[in-house]
Amino acid sequence: MQSKSIMTYDNIIKNIFTNPSTGKEYASHIIGEVLDISPDEIYDNLEYIYPEIQDNIDAVKSTMDVSFETDKIIINIEVNRNSGKRRKVQNDTYVFQLYLRELKSSKYYDKIRPVIQINLDTYDYLRKDEFEYVVKLMDTKYHIVVSDKLLIVHLNLLKLRDMDIREVKNDRLKTTLYFLASSNEKLIKELYRDDEFMKKVKEQADSFASGIDWADLYFDAEETFQNDLHDIVMDEVREEITEQVTKDVTEK
Repeated sequence: MQSKSIMTYDNIIKNIFTNPSTGKEYASHIIGEVLDISPDEIYDNLEYIYPEIQDNIDAVKSTMDVSFETDKIIINIEVNRNSGKRRKVQNDTYVFQLYLRELKSSKYYDKIRPVIQINLDTYDYLRKDEFEYVVKLMDTKYHIVVSDKLLIVHLNLLKLRDMDIREVKNDRLKTTLYFLASSNEKLIKELYRDDEFMKKVKEQADSFASGIDWADLYFDAEETFQNDLHDIVMDEVREEITEQVTKDVTEK
């Protein structure tokens, strides 16, 4: 079993997406594949958004991993190394605050751009063994989408990491994300052998990673992990209590 790729650490992922040489083009490939839009069309209009947001005076100041905008959409890309209620709430907050920012800046409701969040997860978001989960606002009975202004996509890097390399080769999105998911350098080299752009992205990421103080990354990761672990444990405790209460009521 492979370990998680070091490429998903915050400092490295932000460098990958903000690298002046390849960052916007790399993001354009991911966004284009997710939305089924030409990456060239995305790239021609793509601009970075300052990652710090606090559009509500009562809200906690938040810093996103990396965000972009075009004349038609707003995109937030988040890399999630650990699951947990805290992480989910944090990511939801980014979406809502970006939407609130758009609402404030637009004079006409019909001109509000959709907010799209792409989550690159190193775990299975819904535990259904799928690579991609798409979340929209919809009616729960008729499964009719009621708003096209909010879209959340979760891409399962854990599943991608363990895919047959032939399956990865046949899918541009999976190919683009593979080096974030896998630590198998032999397979990565094989996959990008004839892909000059992805070889360049990977080389630049490796160069940046080689100069990082891993002690700092370790302690940051530990703090994040402990916060998320607390949420996971508390969720399990609540589930156990609920099950026990339900059992007691049923037996009575």
